[in-house]
Amino acid sequence: MKKSSAPERPVAPAAFLNLGLFVSGASSLVIEIVGARLISPYYGTSLNVWSAIITVTMVSLAVGYAWGGRQADRQPHLLLFARLLTAAGLTTAALPWLRGPVLKSSAALGVSWGAVASAAALIGPVLILLGALGPLVARLNATGAFEVGRRSGDAWAVSTAGSVLGAALAGFVLVPHVPVARILLGTAAVLLALGAWGSWLAT
Repeated sequence: MKKSSAPERPVAPAAFLNLGLFVSGASSLVIEIVGARLISPYYGTSLNVWSAIITVTMVSLAVGYAWGGRQADRQPHLLLFARLLTAAGLTTAALPWLRGPVLKSSAALGVSWGAVASAAALIGPVLILLGALGPLVARLNATGAFEVGRRSGDAWAVSTAGSVLGAALAGFVLVPHVPVARILLGTAAVLLALGAWGSWLAT
């Protein structure tokens, strides 16, 4: 008698991928807004600081999109998605401890370039990792060439919806009431939990 085997889990469950992408979009905006608080002890909250934060955010996300698209073609696997989430979580968790040394080393550059350099060193790497998730989700969710456009649009819509929530949450709830280190560690914990879940799904 043939034994019935347990049903296999899907290689890339769409619900998990979209949840991860939504959370990554929220996390990217939380980190962007908190980034201004990270560098404010040395550089204040002037227009220069916000210009530096926005510039670094956009450049980092663009690099992440380009790099993530290439990785998606080479390794279109759920495990890669989980590893990127985990790496983003670990990088975010390190920010409270990296803050002091980075700010001290960038102070000699002056307000404008010091703000850019410190923002790039602190929030640039995690935003690159988060930006790489979108192209990977579009690749994993697509089941054929005819779906690439729709799946890509869906991925950016989910990520942007998360970003809207992250901006509102950070600006109206977290930053006014919660210490920066706790915000970062909480964000890191969520990303690490999703990374662990994704690793389990991929096994």
